[in-house]
Amino acid sequence: MNYSQIYFQKDLDVLTAEDLIYFFSTPQKETQFLEFKSSRERNPNKVFSNTLKPGICSFLNSEGGILIYGAPKENKKNPDNPFQGEIEPYENGFLGEHDTIIRKISGGIVPMPVGVRLKEVEFPDGFVGVFEIQQSQTKPHQTDNVYQIRIDGQKTPAPHYLIEAMMKRITFPDIKAYLKIDSAIHQKENTFIFFNVYLINFSPFQNGKKIRIRIGVAGSVFLLKAPEFDIKKRRKSLDFEEFQTVTLGEPIQISHQMITSLRALQEEPKIEIIITFHGENIPARLTSYILDASNLMNAESLSQKSSLKLEVNNMFFSDYQNSIGVSHEEALKKSLGIDF
Repeated sequence: MNYSQIYFQKDLDVLTAEDLIYFFSTPQKETQFLEFKSSRERNPNKVFSNTLKPGICSFLNSEGGILIYGAPKENKKNPDNPFQGEIEPYENGFLGEHDTIIRKISGGIVPMPVGVRLKEVEFPDGFVGVFEIQQSQTKPHQTDNVYQIRIDGQKTPAPHYLIEAMMKRITFPDIKAYLKIDSAIHQKENTFIFFNVYLINFSPFQNGKKIRIRIGVAGSVFLLKAPEFDIKKRRKSLDFEEFQTVTLGEPIQISHQMITSLRALQEEPKIEIIITFHGENIPARLTSYILDASNLMNAESLSQKSSLKLEVNNMFFSDYQNSIGVSHEEALKKSLGIDF
């Protein structure tokens, strides 16, 4: 989940000092997904052992979130809105180089985590470290022999029953789908857009099995299925394709074509590509892109002149329905015609 987008309305890599100043210009509370730490500790080893590793470990064992090191000091006189005001950057090099920071954190958490990102936001007098942590698929994690978890917006040692539950939980591989536009050509009245979809497994210990994927489009285009690319069989949605195994480091590439015409693109240049997929013990996910093909009108190749925007980034169907405000009852009514 892109927590930086949720809280700062932009990706972690492009955060600026102005974004953090604006964020803390209003009262902020620590939550299940947010933790704030000031940078007053002068011993960097204690920062790692007492603050960063336990905090990040608690997010890994919970639902992920954002940890900001260099946040305003907690105002304990106002427990309802304790974090607001002046940011406290740490001096350049205090925690080490960027890769060193990540290595110290990852090396101090067992098993070694993935999905921890760091943006050191530069201020005139130093840096503020913004960590974005994803919920781990290999939890539970521990640091210094303690399993940390987040309860009521605070990190705390996990009770035994929660550790046992995490060890017995049902897990599934983290499979994601991405689209890449290859090229486009004009042939008489038709325009063909060539594209690839990649199924990628991000899980180090679990293979994806029996992955079924379907591609659909909306707008002024139709799909042509490989390998025949029969114009007479063009359609808006392809049948499910199944792949027996998707392993880490060996993505699956799926190549198809879209067909349209310059006239159709002139009338409706925005194209939506929708990718849905699921697998054995893998919940259904949805990815969608918007392709602005307006620059294709007089071009022989799409190359650098197209604009492809990721709209929905590999969301679980349940999360997607919640994000657009669709309840279970509404989903049943739409799909089955059942009224409540």
